Parts: sequence; C-alpha cells; structure tokens
Amino acid sequence: MRGLAVFLWVSALAFPADAAAPVRDVHDLRWFVHVDLIDAGAGEDLAFWQGVIDQTMAEATDLYEGGHGPFDAPCCTSIERSAAVTTFGMPGDGLDVLDSAADYAAIAAIGLPGSRAFLVDSLTYCGGPAPTSIGCAQTPFCDGNPNDDPDLYLVVTLDSRDGGTLAATLAHERGHNACLVHVDGDECQVMRAAAGGHCVDATECSNLMAGRTTTGGSCTCHDMASGLEPDGTACTGVAGGVCSGGVCGVASGDAAVSLLAAAGPESADGATPDDALALSGLTGGWSDLGPLSGGGDVIEGLAYAHDAGVLYGVVPGPGDDQVVTVDRVSGDITATVGTIANGSERLVALAYDPGATSATSDDRLLALSTDGTFEDLVEIDPASPSTAVFIGSLAFGAADGFRGLAYDSVSGRLFTASPFADGIYEIDTSTCPFFCGLTQQTGFDLSRFDASLSYSPDTGRLYLVGTQIGLAPLGDRLLYDVVDPAQGAVVETRGLDAFTPAALAALGPLAECADGIDNDGDGDIDFAGGDPGCDDASDLSETSPLLMCDDGADNDGDGFTDQVDPGCLNGNFPREDPQCQDGINNDSDLRIDFDGGESIHGVCSGGTCPPGVSDVDMDGIADPDPQCVGKPFKNNERCGLGFEVALVLPLIVWVRGRRRG
Repeated sequence: MRGLAVFLWVSALAFPADAAAPVRDVHDLRWFVHVDLIDAGAGEDLAFWQGVIDQTMAEATDLYEGGHGPFDAPCCTSIERSAAVTTFGMPGDGLDVLDSAADYAAIAAIGLPGSRAFLVDSLTYCGGPAPTSIGCAQTPFCDGNPNDDPDLYLVVTLDSRDGGTLAATLAHERGHNACLVHVDGDECQVMRAAAGGHCVDATECSNLMAGRTTTGGSCTCHDMASGLEPDGTACTGVAGGVCSGGVCGVASGDAAVSLLAAAGPESADGATPDDALALSGLTGGWSDLGPLSGGGDVIEGLAYAHDAGVLYGVVPGPGDDQVVTVDRVSGDITATVGTIANGSERLVALAYDPGATSATSDDRLLALSTDGTFEDLVEIDPASPSTAVFIGSLAFGAADGFRGLAYDSVSGRLFTASPFADGIYEIDTSTCPFFCGLTQQTGFDLSRFDASLSYSPDTGRLYLVGTQIGLAPLGDRLLYDVVDPAQGAVVETRGLDAFTPAALAALGPLAECADGIDNDGDGDIDFAGGDPGCDDASDLSETSPLLMCDDGADNDGDGFTDQVDPGCLNGNFPREDPQCQDGINNDSDLRIDFDGGESIHGVCSGGTCPPGVSDVDMDGIADPDPQCVGKPFKNNERCGLGFEVALVLPLIVWVRGRRRG
C-alpha cells in the first residue's frame, strides 16, 4: 500500500539528468548496382536491391556500434546512404564480374566525387588475382585527414550475400577505406583477411571515426560517462526501443531477449565451462559474470521455465548428475533440486516443455544424455527431478554429435543442434521409442561444434552459439545465430569474441523492479533501491499509474514528467500541478507560482514576459509568489498554515500530548 509521505523540510530540489550520448561519425556512400543484377520478373528490381542495401548498412552499423565480447571496442560510427541507389554499366558489359585492373579503372570513374559502393555479382581480381575474394576496396594513404579522403570506392558481391556475410564484408571493405589493413588477431575481428567477424579494437575504431564523411545523430545506447547503456534501457533509435549490446532495437524483438550461458571464457579451445556469461540478444555481445558457485562446477545444460520464472541447469558428475536452479542475474547455482544416478552417461543439454495446460502437472524437462557414442532423449519431472525417464535414442549419432536442445512451446517442436550438415535438426518424438526420428532443417548452413541452443517464446526464435570449423585464413570461429523456425530462416549470424560454450538459456523479460537499472530515470533503482513505482521485486514496471509523479506521464502538460516536474517533490508526491506550479494566481495577489509562471507559460526575454507570467513592476522580469519561492511542490499560495505545516501539525499535537502525560 502506498501512502502520502510526510516531509518536515526540504533542503534542495534534485533534477536527474541523463548522461550525454556521443555524436555519431557517419560514412555516407553513394550506391551503384550493376544493371545485370536487375531482374524485375524475379522481383529483384532496383527498389528490391535498395532494400537489401539499406538492411546491409543497418547490420554493418550494428556491427561497428555494438559490443560482441570483451575484446570488442564498440564504435560510435555508421554507414549510411547519401542518395537513392542507381544502376551502373550496360547489359553484358562484363562489369558485373570484376576480373581485371581495367574493370576497376572503369568503376573508379563512376559517381565522382565522394565515396561510392558497388554491388556486383562476383570478383576474381583485387589488385591482383583473387579468385576467392568476396569484396575489394581502395586503401588510401593515411595522412591524418580528419574526414573522408576523396573519391574512394568499395565493392561487395552477391557471393558474400549468399554466404551470409554481406554486412560484415561491407564493414570490412569500408575499414580499408579508413586505412585499415588485414590483421591476424582475435578470431572475431572484422579486418581479418576473410570477412565475417564483428569486432574492432580501439585503434581500428579511431581510424573508422577519422575516416567519416560527416557527423550526425548520436549513439543512443552509448554513454559518454560510462560506456554502453545497460541492456533493457529505453532508447530513441527505434520506436519503443531498448538497448541490447550497445544497439537500440525493437522491444518486441531480439533486443528484449537476455541470454545466460555456461561457458569457459578463457579461449575457444576447450576451456572449462565453469563461468556464467550474460549475452545480449540483439548482438550476442557477452560479459563474464564470474565462476559458477560451488567451487568450479560445470553446467552442461540450461533451460528456463518461462511460466514459473525458474532457471534450471544440469551439473554432470561421476555416476550422478545434479539438477540445479540458477540465479538468472548472477549466474550462481542457488540450489540442488535433484540427483540422478546416471552411471557412465552424462546429461549434456536441457530444454523446458510447459505442457499443454497451465497446470504444473504436465511440465517437464527434456534432456540429452550421452555415453560419448549415442545420445538418448530423456524426461525429468521438475517437481521431483531425481529420475530421468528414457524416451528414445536419436536415430543416428556420433560422439557428442548432438549437444544443444530447445523446445518450441508455441508449435510443440523439439530441436537439437549438431556439427552435421545444416546443423539444426527437429526431433520427432512421435517415432520414439526406440529410435526418435530426426528431420534435417535444410538450408540453414549452421553446422556448429559444441553447440548450445535455446528457444524464446517471447520472440518465437531459436538462439544458437557454437564453433564453426574453418580452413585458413578464416580458421575456427565462434558464431551467434538467430533462427526463425516458423519461417525456416536464419535471421542473423554474428561472429563473437571467443569462448567455449556449454549451455544457453533464453530468459524472459526481467522485471524492471529487479534488473539493476533505473528504467524510469528517477534516480531510484528497483524495489530494493526504493523506487516508488515498485510494489515488490517482481513488479514489471518502475512506474505506477497510481502515482502521478511516478507514472511516466506529463499529467499537467508543462513539458516535464514525474520527478523532473518542478511540482513533484518526489515519486510519491500526489500531483504534478500544485498551486505553486500550476500557472494560476490562486490567491489574487497578482503574483504566480515559484517562478512567476515561467515553467508553464514561457520565459521572459528581451524585457517582455509572455501572457500568464506575473510581472507586477513591468520590468520584464518574472515576479514569483513569495509564498512559493523555492517550493514549487507547495499546494497553497496563501499565507498562514500552509501545506507543509498542516502536515506537521498532527505530529506537534501528538508530541504535546505525550509531554502532558
């Protein structure tokens, strides 16, 4: 229950101010598509390619701007389009495949002056024979020019689009325009010889920012004072947006998803997965929360019960596997809820099925159990998690072949991840036992080792983290994938700063009153921090419709909201428009409010005050009501017993009564 707070005095008014976001450095490009790529009959007209290019630039900007792990330096820079996309070349002129120095000389003269980008089918030449290249760009002399060197161009190809790396290729080639050269460092670096990474270091960021063409806007999820805004912070980049990994995304999409992983953060080469990592759903960017509790415990499966708000994990052991609960904020193991005698097998993946009804009696945990040869599908009752009931063996397998497990509770489909062709398979439980059928999800190309998989009913998407085995110069790399199982499509693939994955859980929205963030910007954080809008720690919002000064609305229409409103003493205050800040002369003394009414009617300027502002002596300076000076929250402009004194009076009477006794 909330009541009216009593305050005996006020020493000062504090108005919270948001830390400034840095100004964005912009890479404006003019885009050209070769005429032979236009196929209106197939729906690939110029408008189609402009849509592809705009989406690619947005993804490349997210790549620069977002955080993808501790190595990555989020960079406040963007790639944007300076004009409508146009075609270049003539049908059949051969410039859709760049294979000679003469071809590059031809495009170098197109669209001058300024920086340009060309979309072609493929290329086999880039300063020399380059039969496997998917992009090419000029690398200018780095002369310290603070803006764009003139007349630069870059080329990206449909080959890179077909391989799912068009955005990364664009970011890579624009990096060359900014004087960056190939590196052989962290596996997720965007400037490795083979494009596909998503990380830049601080020096590369400096080059990218110096290589801008202009500036404009800001990175709304960056904070000049403290770096990236916390995930879940409201942002203005998109309508109703929230920050995720330093990027502003749609609140109903991946940006609202938080992921928790059990992993080894030290490297991608078999590190012990004994730490908890927090991942951002939009970018896959991660931070290490520290070792799992219990002295080096290893979790090899995680599953979040969205309807119950419980995060389960499995800790394999010699002969016995433990089913545990995990704190979703800290990653700490909070309790052991069951012990399963599993012999030589171990549980390596976990998924949650909420059942067909809202009753807990049909809830179940699904797990993969392996002896190192084949994987078995088993069922565990969350109410008594000490027995694993055999459902069936996967129809084919290999040593630790299938690892990730995720249950699509919307359509009732069970998925697993593997290093086999296309990577994602659906398990047909209707064919169990003895063997459960597997249906390959074709076209995904998500072959991943050490795969961790989870499903979010909030977005209807699968989230996958795993290692892609590659040949030089690309090598092995850790990838984060977002999959729409209903559409059978890969939504996003991002290269991450490396870690060794072992388990992954997609968590539901965290209650604002327990997320460690000042969501409503009133200076109070969560229920534990005394936010007046929080009923308890499970309250989803830090604002309350019952509190005018903490409801997130400008109730009196003066341009100020909640505790920023001068009329609000604090979040518990009953109104935003007390008499000392309502723009009205309530006591007929010709003077108005604490500021003469300027906060309502406008500020006096040039010796003139706006209508409604009190200027009794006609000097062009607002004359406030003496009873309101320094007290905009006061609800009485008259002399005598005022609002504050009336509140204190019952306390004085009570004290006097005690003394007489």
